Amino acid sequence: MAFRNLRWCLLWAALALSGAAGALYASNRLQIPAVLFLVYALQALIADWIGVRVSLDRISAPRRPIQLWPYAVFWRTQGSPSDIEGLTSLSAEGGGVVQLRWMHGAAIRLMFPNRDRKLEFFEAVRRYRPTVRIFREG
Repeated sequence: MAFRNLRWCLLWAALALSGAAGALYASNRLQIPAVLFLVYALQALIADWIGVRVSLDRISAPRRPIQLWPYAVFWRTQGSPSDIEGLTSLSAEGGGVVQLRWMHGAAIRLMFPNRDRKLEFFEAVRRYRPTVRIFREG
């Protein structure tokens, strides 16, 4: 099952276009930063386009470290549903934000377009790992 957030995809597409425009039309000093920005926006667009995927043997999602702001996307991360320590619904940060904590201590932030898609994600995870703990914060 896949969960894609089209709003984030549109944001990254717009930022990639602005990076491409900057790379093409900026002065020589600004072309390299514009190309780097373009590459970053493209990898984030691809990572968000693939979305959060849940299957029997794997959960994969865009890597958004918890401590950083949501625009920090560093490709993707994955793990087994059996390695999930818990899921926390972060209602204070928006209807579709979830913190997934792995048993080895790492945590990622998942961004869903709305509360309904977040609840569908919880059900998909429970299908493969019925004992997963789900918390509510905020």
